[in-house]
Amino acid sequence: MDANSSDENQAVCLTLGEGGDIQVKLPWKQEWIQWIRKIPGRKWDHDAKVWLIPETMEAVQLFYHYFQHIPVNVQTEQLFTKFPVLHRLKREGEIQSLQKLLETMKRKGYSPKTQKAYMGAAARFLEQLTIPFAETTSQDIHSYVLGLLKLQRSHASVDQTISALRFWICEVEGRVDFPKSWIRPKKEKKLPSVLSAAEVLKILGAVPNLKHRTILTLVYAGGLRIGEVVRLKKEDIDPDRKVICIRQGKGKKDRYTVLSSAAYRLLMEY
Repeated sequence: MDANSSDENQAVCLTLGEGGDIQVKLPWKQEWIQWIRKIPGRKWDHDAKVWLIPETMEAVQLFYHYFQHIPVNVQTEQLFTKFPVLHRLKREGEIQSLQKLLETMKRKGYSPKTQKAYMGAAARFLEQLTIPFAETTSQDIHSYVLGLLKLQRSHASVDQTISALRFWICEVEGRVDFPKSWIRPKKEKKLPSVLSAAEVLKILGAVPNLKHRTILTLVYAGGLRIGEVVRLKKEDIDPDRKVICIRQGKGKKDRYTVLSSAAYRLLMEY
C-alpha cells in the first residue's frame, strides 16, 4: 500500500449517497464514532462499511459542529452547493499548514499572545475560503481585507490580520507569487480617554484587596501591562533610583519605568 492510499484510509470522507443519504467514511476512532452517533437518523451500512447521515441541513450542521477541526475530504461537489457550511471544513493540507505556522512561531520565539492572535486570524481566513488554501491568490487576500474593513473592523485588528497572513503565506509557506509589501489600512488616530486624578483615586480606593490594589497602582503609575506586573521580582524594584526594571516585556525587550512613592508604599505594605 502506498503513502497516498494510507492517507486516504485515515481521512474522513463525505460522499453523496443514494436515497437521501450522505455517506461518511471514517477510520475507527472512538471519539469520532461517538460524534456520528449523536446525529439523529444516522445508520451504519454493513455492506459499504460507511455511516449514513440524512441529507438535511440539521444533520450537516451537526456534522460540521463535531468535525470542524478534523481534516475532511468532501468528494462530491454537489454537497458544497447544497450545504455551503461544508466549505468551512478544513482539508488535510490546511490542518498541516496551521500546525506548521504554530511550530514556526514557537521556534522564532513569538509570544503566546501573538501565537494565539495569528492562529485565530489564519483559522478565520480558512473558514471563509471556498477554494483550497494552496490555490489562494493575492486577490483573495485583498478581497478578504476589504471585507473586514466593510464590517468596520478596527484598523489595528485588520493590520494584525495582514501581518498574520503575510507571515503564514510568505514566510512559513514560502510563496513567492505574493508581493513583498502588502497594503495596510492607515493607522487610526483616536484621542485617549483620560481619567482625572480624583477619578483614579476613587477607582483605586474602591478595591478592598491589597494585592489587587497594588497591581492596579503599578499598572497606572508605571504604565505596566498586567502580564508585566505579575512577572515582577523583588530585585526588579529599585527604590533608591525610584525605577522598576521590566524584563522581556513587549517585543522581548527590557525597559525601565518609574516607581511612584504611592506604588512603593503599597508594595512594602503587601
